[in-house]
Amino acid sequence: QLRQTQQRYRHLFEASPYPIYLSDRESLRILAVSDEAVRLQGWSREEFLAMTIDDLYPPEDLPAIAARRKGFSTSETQVIKGARHRRKDGTVFDIEIAVRLVDYDGRLAHLAMITDVSERLRTEHARLAVEEQLRQSQAHYRLLFDANPHATAVTDRETGRTVNVNLAAERLYGWSKAEMLAMTADEFHLPEDAPAMRARRQGYLPDTSYMIRGLRLRTKGGKLIDAEMAARV
Repeated sequence: QLRQTQQRYRHLFEASPYPIYLSDRESLRILAVSDEAVRLQGWSREEFLAMTIDDLYPPEDLPAIAARRKGFSTSETQVIKGARHRRKDGTVFDIEIAVRLVDYDGRLAHLAMITDVSERLRTEHARLAVEEQLRQSQAHYRLLFDANPHATAVTDRETGRTVNVNLAAERLYGWSKAEMLAMTADEFHLPEDAPAMRARRQGYLPDTSYMIRGLRLRTKGGKLIDAEMAARV
């Protein structure tokens, strides 16, 4: 009956859908591996059993792994992130390890289950790269926008609300940026000109530039400015 129980547990171990490794605590010799470990890393079960668990790590990672082993216990499962394993063909892949000490035939052994996180990390790195590229693009846009010597404003097409203005616009109109962000596009025009300009804005097509001449704009001090305006949706 004991032999049947041992065989049953061995079958469950080897048939696990996860890569699992059992290794001696002292010698680090691999004592057993699951079928998924064989599939994932390319060595046969016989080859695994002739190896130590350190053979699965890139050599440069061994000092850090050895230091982590000192904290393994029988009472708590530890999760190690940022680790790497290698395959029989030499390729290296990123893993997370869940490991604890167990009693195996009267001696302590490491029972470790790994998760291949390579694809997840690639996706995360790609996302971070896109975010960094976007951040740099936004910073570049802000620099060009703020340093533009021409008065420049961004307004919401539907509401006409001012969304952003540059330093040249502050100098030209006399209002502070905070004051202009509380205004609409209509308020930069004379009251009698505003309806025509509003109708004209509604006719703008996306990705099309327009040059508007003969404008009359007003400043905070009430001065009228004859202007030309380049606009784009």
